Amino acid sequence: MGVNRGRSQVTGALRAGDFSRAFGKEMIKYTTGVEEEILEATEKLVKAAAKELNVASKEFKDTGASKYESGWAAKDMSVRHRARYVIHNKNAPGLAHLLERGHAKSNGGRVDGKIHIQPIEEQLTKDYEEAVKNIIENGVI
Repeated sequence: MGVNRGRSQVTGALRAGDFSRAFGKEMIKYTTGVEEEILEATEKLVKAAAKELNVASKEFKDTGASKYESGWAAKDMSVRHRARYVIHNKNAPGLAHLLERGHAKSNGGRVDGKIHIQPIEEQLTKDYEEAVKNIIENGVI
């Protein structure tokens, strides 16, 4: 019996290079799947937050800011593989800050702000972090 040097005697055995290529392909599939899941979750959460802001803004209906209450929208500003959404009030863009933080009156005095954006923003951040964590931990099928 001769010794077969340099060649595997096991049929179907993987060489080190084959394993690393196969592992690399699987990692690309996994990361692409995770990325897609995160993008979907982001879009869903942002749109839900915009709807919540429309509801929360109804308290300003009698203040002359009727366009404000229905103006919340999520705008997709993503570039390539970087998801970026902006939630803004398309009907009254500058009013959100004034209503949230308060403002000076024209005849003197001050109007107190009504915090209505911050709680939704904080919940969105918490929900987003949880969604990303779950996607990464649970993997993608």
